[in-house]
Amino acid sequence: MWAKDMTNGGPLQHASHPTSKDRDGNPMIDLNRIAPFIAKKAIAESKTIKNEMNTLIEDTNEAKQALCAAVEGIGENMDKIKPMKKELVESLRGMRMTTTTEVAAMLKPLEDLRKFFLGAEHDKEIARLREFVDLCERLETLKKSGFLDSVADTMLKLA
Repeated sequence: MWAKDMTNGGPLQHASHPTSKDRDGNPMIDLNRIAPFIAKKAIAESKTIKNEMNTLIEDTNEAKQALCAAVEGIGENMDKIKPMKKELVESLRGMRMTTTTEVAAMLKPLEDLRKFFLGAEHDKEIARLREFVDLCERLETLKKSGFLDSVADTMLKLA
């Protein structure tokens, strides 16, 4: 079945596209040409897809070769690492144990310091610390004045 060309009155046998327009601009479809037109487009698309697939296959093969090379490299390195594995594991265990011991040793004084500042006895401890500092300052003054040396000499003479 052919759509009629409204200008010449004949069939659209030589049109490059399966649709054309009548003089009012409405599309007309040649049902006999639509199937070959779609087949031609499908064949063109399949060639494009085939080229894209070939490119993807090449990229995949390159990636596969790179992975194989990486796996072989890992295998070679594993042969070198296996003899050292026991020593490395023992070394890591030693480091872990040392770290654990050091951390525990550091945590105890920090815990005491925390208790000092946050504990209920904080005000009393600060007062005692002030008294101790004052006492040390008085002893320093007595030492500078020579009084402590006099007391020490007197004690030695009496002994």
